[in-house]
Amino acid sequence: MLLSYLGLLTLAAFFYGGGNYVEKQTPYYNFFKNFISDLGRTTSHSGDDNSVSIVLFSIGMFVQLVAVLIYLVKAADVFSTEFPKISLLAKLSAVFGSVSLLGVVLTPADVPAALFFAYFLCKFSI
Repeated sequence: MLLSYLGLLTLAAFFYGGGNYVEKQTPYYNFFKNFISDLGRTTSHSGDDNSVSIVLFSIGMFVQLVAVLIYLVKAADVFSTEFPKISLLAKLSAVFGSVSLLGVVLTPADVPAALFFAYFLCKFSI
C-alpha cells in the first residue's frame, strides 16, 4: 500500500499545475517549497486547473487512510487482553482520526472547511 500511495502522489506532483505560496509562477511542483496538500487544491497556486492532480492525490490519500486505519486497529488489538479500556480508546481514536483524515482528503486545500478537518486530525493524532 505504501508504494501505491507514493506512486500516486508522485503522479499527482507530475500533473500539478505549478506555483507555491512564495513563487506563484513556478511551472512545477517543488518538493521543498510546496505542501503535500497543494496537490489536493482545485486550482494550483499559479491559477491552472488541478483536476488530474486532485484525483490522484485523493486516491493516494484514501489508500493511506485505509492502511493506517487497519494498522492502528490491529495494533490496538495487541493490548486488548491486558488493557481493554486503553485498547478501546485507541481504536476509537483511530476511527475518529481516520474520519478527520477522510475530511482532509475530500476537502480541497483551497476551501476553508479543510481547516476544520485538519484541526480534528491533529486532535486525534494520526
